[in-house]
Amino acid sequence: MRRSGAVGGGQLVCAGKIDDRDERGAEHERHRFRASRPGAQLHADEPVCQIALVSASRGLGDGCRPSGGRNGLSCLAAVPSRTSRRIEVAGRHAIQCIDRELHARRAGFSCTKYACAIVSSRLRAGGTMCPSLRKVASSLRRKGEKASFTQVTLAIVAASATCEEPMSIFGSMKTAVSGMNAQANRLSVVSDNIANVNTTAYKAGSASFSSLILPSGGGDYNSGSVETNVSYSVSKQGDTISTSSNSNLSIQGAGFFVVQGADGKTVLTRAGDFAPDANGNLVNSAGYTLMGYSYASGAPAVVVNGFDGLIPINVNQDGLANSASTSGSFTGNLNANAPVVTSGLPSTAYTGAGGTGAAATANTQKSSVVAYDALGHTVMYDIYYTKTQAANLTASPPTTDQWEVAVYRNADANTTGGSSFPYSSGPLNLSAPPASAPTKLTFDANGNLTSGGTFTINDPKTAGSIAMDLTKMTQKASDFSSKGSTNGQAASPVTGVTIDKSGVVYANYKSGDPKPIYQIPLATVASPDKLTPLSGNVYQPSAESGVTVTSFANSNGLGYIQSNSLEASNVDLAGQLTDMIQAQKSYTANSKVFQSGSELLDVLVNLAR
Repeated sequence: MRRSGAVGGGQLVCAGKIDDRDERGAEHERHRFRASRPGAQLHADEPVCQIALVSASRGLGDGCRPSGGRNGLSCLAAVPSRTSRRIEVAGRHAIQCIDRELHARRAGFSCTKYACAIVSSRLRAGGTMCPSLRKVASSLRRKGEKASFTQVTLAIVAASATCEEPMSIFGSMKTAVSGMNAQANRLSVVSDNIANVNTTAYKAGSASFSSLILPSGGGDYNSGSVETNVSYSVSKQGDTISTSSNSNLSIQGAGFFVVQGADGKTVLTRAGDFAPDANGNLVNSAGYTLMGYSYASGAPAVVVNGFDGLIPINVNQDGLANSASTSGSFTGNLNANAPVVTSGLPSTAYTGAGGTGAAATANTQKSSVVAYDALGHTVMYDIYYTKTQAANLTASPPTTDQWEVAVYRNADANTTGGSSFPYSSGPLNLSAPPASAPTKLTFDANGNLTSGGTFTINDPKTAGSIAMDLTKMTQKASDFSSKGSTNGQAASPVTGVTIDKSGVVYANYKSGDPKPIYQIPLATVASPDKLTPLSGNVYQPSAESGVTVTSFANSNGLGYIQSNSLEASNVDLAGQLTDMIQAQKSYTANSKVFQSGSELLDVLVNLAR
C-alpha cells in the first residue's frame, strides 16, 4: 500500500515494507489499524507519517530507509534540500538506531513506540539532543503504550520549540510567553514603587527591555524573545521634608550615609530617619546603625578608600565633670578721656586692719568675669580699671597713660550707691583684700598696650590661680567696653545633640557649652545608579558602580548634611499609574499571540483525525 499527500509544504510518501521476520508484528499492527478505521488505507496524514515528517523537518530523525534488512518501517520525507542535507549528515546513524529500536520492541507501526524510537535515536546520534527532548524521551519511555498520539506529538514538538531551532508556531508562543513575563516583571516593579511611595529616601525602579534574536537562515525565521532589566534611579534626589527631630538627617547633594546592619555588614543608604536606641546608638527605621569617626583623640581624619576607623555614633554621653578655671582673657577699650585718679584707688580701699575702707569709684571703670573653683562653684570677680597717669610728651622724661587694675571677689564688695554688679556710683567698701596684686597697664600714643598685659588672680578662698591675658585691651577716645572669659566648667549633664552641615555631632550640656563628639562621613561611587539594592533601603557597591570613596560632608564634591529633615521617595505616582496601564495592555496583547498559537496547534493536532 502506498499513498502520497501534501504535508508541511513537501510531498510525503509513506509505505510499509515489512520484513519476513517482522511479518507477525506487522500483521498485528495492520489488524489494529483496520479495526480502528474500517475500510481505511494507511496514507500520508496518518500518525506514523506525521511524526516522521515532523522529525525529518526538524532534524530530529530522518526519513527512514532500509537498513541492514531490519526494517520495522520505511518512510521517505520529501523535504527542502537544505533540510535534507542536514538530515543526511546526522541521519545515517539515527536511521539505524530507529530500526534497531523498532526491531527490539517488535513495535511495528505503533505511534507511541515510533515516537520513542525517534527521540531515542536523537539521543544516540552524537548526543546532540537538547535537555528538553531528553526529558521527553524519559517521559515516553515511562508511559509506553499508555501515551496517546496527541501527547506524543505535543511532547516532541513542544520540546523542539525550546531547542536551538524552534518550530515557528511554538517559537511564536514562546516569544509571547516571554513578552507576558516581561510585562509581569514590569508590573512587579510598578507595584514596588507604589508600595514604597512614602518610604524614606526610596529610589524608584524602572523596567527596561532588550530583544533576544535567534539566528535565522534562508526561508526559516526563528522567533526570539524579550529580556527584562531593572534599574534604580539612585542618583535622583527626592524632596526634602522637615521634621522636629534633630537626629533626622538628609543629604543635600551627592553622597550616602555609611551604616552597619545587625550582621556587621557595612552598606550605604540615604535613609536618614535616625533615632537613639536603648543603647544610645543612632539607628534608622530599617535597623541600620549610623557610623562615624570619634573625637575622643581630637579631630578625626577620614579613611578615603575604606571604612576603617568607623564606629557606631552613640549619643548617651557622660555629662561634663567640673573643672577649676586656670586661665582667662579680656578684650575691650579703656576710655582715653577718663580723668586721672590719685587717691581713693580701689587697690587701697581695704585697710588690712580687720575693718573696711572705702574707695571713690566715680571715675573707675569696672567689668566682671565668671570663673569656677575646684568644686565647680561659680566665682564672680570684679575688675576695676582706674586711670592713674596721663601722657605728657613735654615732661622730662615724657610720661605715658597708665591704668591700675584691681581684682576683687564680687561677694566681698559692696557699694552704698547701688548693687555691686553691675557697678553703680558710690563708695566701694571691701571686707577682704584684693584677689590679686594691683597691676599697671601702660599704653602708647596710639592706644596700644605696651606693658602689664598679664596678671594672675590668686584667690586665697578658692586656693586657685587664674592667669589673665589683657593684651587685647586698647585705649581709644571712645566709650569703655570690656568682655572677659575663663576656662573651667561646672558639672553639667547632656541635654541633647546637634549636627552641623559638615556632619560634626555636638553634645549639648546644661551649661550651654557644646562639645564635638563624632563626625559623620559620606561615601560615594562613580556610578550610583549601578549600586546593588538590598532590603532595608540600603545599597552595596558592585563591579558596575565602582569602588567606594569616603570623605566628610560638604567637601570633595559631596553634599552637606541637613538635620531636622528627611529625604522623601523619588517615586512619581502619576507616572507609575501610567506604566501600570501600559503593562496591562501589553500583557493582554502578548496573551492574544499565545492564544493564536494555541489555536494553530489545535489545527496541527487535529490532522490526525
